Amino acid sequence: MRIAILLLLALAAAGVFWLVMFDATPLDPARDEASTTEATVGSPEPDPAEAVDVTGPDRARAEALPTIDADEPVVGSCVVQGTVRHAGGGPAVRAYVWAPVGERSADAESGDGGRYELSLPTGRFDVLARTAGTGTARATVEVPPGATRIDGPTLTLDRGAQIVGRVFEDDGTPIESFRVRCAAEDGSALEFFTDSGTHMRFGSDDVLTDANGTFVLKGLAEGVPHTVWADASLRPDLIVDHDQLEGIIPGSGSVQFIVKASRAIEGRVVDADTNEPLRWFTISGQRLEDEKGHFETTVSRGPVKFEALGFDPLVRKDLDLKEGESRRGLVVKLRKKDGTGAVAVTVVDDGGRPLDSFEVRTPLGTFPSWSRKFDERKDGLATIKGLTGPTTLAASAAGHADAEFSVEIIAGETSERTVTLARGAAVRLRVLSADGGPFEGDVAVADTTGAGPKWRFAYAKPRGTLIRVTEVHVPAGEAPSRASLSTAEGRILALPAGRYVLSVYYEQQPKPVPFEVFAETEVDLIVRP
Repeated sequence: MRIAILLLLALAAAGVFWLVMFDATPLDPARDEASTTEATVGSPEPDPAEAVDVTGPDRARAEALPTIDADEPVVGSCVVQGTVRHAGGGPAVRAYVWAPVGERSADAESGDGGRYELSLPTGRFDVLARTAGTGTARATVEVPPGATRIDGPTLTLDRGAQIVGRVFEDDGTPIESFRVRCAAEDGSALEFFTDSGTHMRFGSDDVLTDANGTFVLKGLAEGVPHTVWADASLRPDLIVDHDQLEGIIPGSGSVQFIVKASRAIEGRVVDADTNEPLRWFTISGQRLEDEKGHFETTVSRGPVKFEALGFDPLVRKDLDLKEGESRRGLVVKLRKKDGTGAVAVTVVDDGGRPLDSFEVRTPLGTFPSWSRKFDERKDGLATIKGLTGPTTLAASAAGHADAEFSVEIIAGETSERTVTLARGAAVRLRVLSADGGPFEGDVAVADTTGAGPKWRFAYAKPRGTLIRVTEVHVPAGEAPSRASLSTAEGRILALPAGRYVLSVYYEQQPKPVPFEVFAETEVDLIVRP
């Protein structure tokens, strides 16, 4: 099984992490030799006192980490078949299963019903299993001479040990979507992605806080000290008083991190001539929306720039704040640009019915870009002010294809346009790889003429940690454009009703799959190799 490895090495003294990505045998991880039993061909049988409970995680001992050599896989004469289950009894699909064989590992992923198969030589071996956020289950299997297929153990996963805590401001306000990481201090931190895309972690975890500021670091070993970091990389506007805690034992109590705003400003943005609030504006590149023009945010070091569509930008050098400083009660007045006009857009479906919820924006790739979302518009009408000259805009709505339109803006006047969005319900897509897991790779969509329509793919779950990716936008073209998906599980959007062909590039060879988009009914599309 070819797997990309991410090996996380901790420098305890310096508190520094190195992230190395490669596609080969990982470095031999540090292990507690006194508490790790290795069973190899021809070795003595392990002491029964050293056996590890199959239903529990490694109790205060180093993990038997997998060692993977993509070029020299373990080839055995016997297929060991078994099942992986969750503690509640349900099958664990796409669990990672491995058995150390000398300095290498036989490995597999569980499929439907949690079933797995390992190819092992004659001898006695530990069989281990784990999946994202669980502890490691372990049992022993004996492969007799001459056997070609035997029943292996049923491995039951529990949740493993956990570190629970909160991130909040000094006044108790919880901080949502704050990144918290941990790594075992015994050198056993290891990460890799399996062929099906499952992100496996040993001795580490990486999570975001919920709406209550709570985080749960899962699948850890009991009794092993961990270092826990409050990582402000996703929230550079915040400062953590003490961002690193060492020697944290899972289950020993709640961990708390207190943060404060780095440089905070609060106030209103208004029209300098009328004193009316501006609903849409940006502050040093941050897009904000408030019907009363109110803002409360943090800024980086340096002058602060305020902008709004149709208004001259304003740079406030007096807001170059020091770390920990704040400024409240600001009234920021922006002056209208000369020569601006407006467009009144009525958005309807292909049956002429006005839409009550839609978005008008600049086309993708346009700079500077902006967007306006409108809800509860029974007449489908929205007016956008502050435009200049000839311009191209795009309209979109859930359950409809996108449409672009051009308009000539006349200074001081309001132009009118009606935009029709063809109905097209979403297609719920799931593409499977050869081993039954989610497919990762390229796909393309063609219409009945062979051309590539414009469409979007919305992931079932956001992808990435540092950068959260929710959608992939695919442009139209004379030939279909490929979309590279980190996991092909989600929804195809923005195609008008009609017939199409989805091409899935297995091993660079496209597999064509016809499908149909209906006007109002979502359909499921499951693709197998």
